Amino acid sequence: MEISRTRSFLFVTALLGSFFAHAGEMDQFAKCISESGARYYGTHWCPVCARQNATFGSAWKKLPYIECSKRGSRERLAHCENVPGFPFWVFEDGGGYAGLLSVPLLAEFTHCARSGGR
Repeated sequence: MEISRTRSFLFVTALLGSFFAHAGEMDQFAKCISESGARYYGTHWCPVCARQNATFGSAWKKLPYIECSKRGSRERLAHCENVPGFPFWVFEDGGGYAGLLSVPLLAEFTHCARSGGR
């Protein structure tokens, strides 16, 4: 019984350590994306935007996110009238990409390592 409890404790400890390492890594990655000059256009009602945000966990708040509609409305705000769809990413080189982007693609387009460095 004691061995089983010890194994369970070690498993949970390793799992939590992995989660917090991932969270810190994503914080640095999101910060690097912001510093790269990228812009991320989305809306609060967009399900794909919600999936993009979930990729980063709580670190999504550090992304260069630009909200394109008022709360409680689906009306597009003026500063987003030329955005073709959501989510939409614009990178320093001028390239624009619609849809959910993976971490490896975001790293490639921003020259950011997932650990946060460039």
